[in-house]
Amino acid sequence: MADYHSSTQLATRVDVVFDYLSKVEHLPDYAAFIGDVHTTAPGEVHAAAHLPDGSTVAGESHWRVDALHRRVDWEAEDGSGYHGSILMRGHPDGTHVRLLLHTPHDPDPAVQKAADEAMAALHTAVASHIGAI
Repeated sequence: MADYHSSTQLATRVDVVFDYLSKVEHLPDYAAFIGDVHTTAPGEVHAAAHLPDGSTVAGESHWRVDALHRRVDWEAEDGSGYHGSILMRGHPDGTHVRLLLHTPHDPDPAVQKAADEAMAALHTAVASHIGAI
């Protein structure tokens, strides 16, 4: 089992960041390893991910949005133990975003790299979203 953490600071209000990150359809905008993702029922999503070894996995996940605590949690429905969270905290200069990810696999530097790249890509993704509002 492995745990991964990554974070970033965005110069955007927390309510705007939360609105963006709480919508699963935005996931591929900042997480390049995510392919198809869509809601299948309230709180349920189907997602396909491209793994570092070149393979693709797909499955159903729970997707929980907690507006009070500005948090999004997900968990694979297959019982594998794969789950994660994105936590957002507002501050005077914008928003701190923290990604937490737990996988049932051995630690893999490629997974940490993908998490870090996703957090870095949030800057462009959120800026593009704000421009589209």
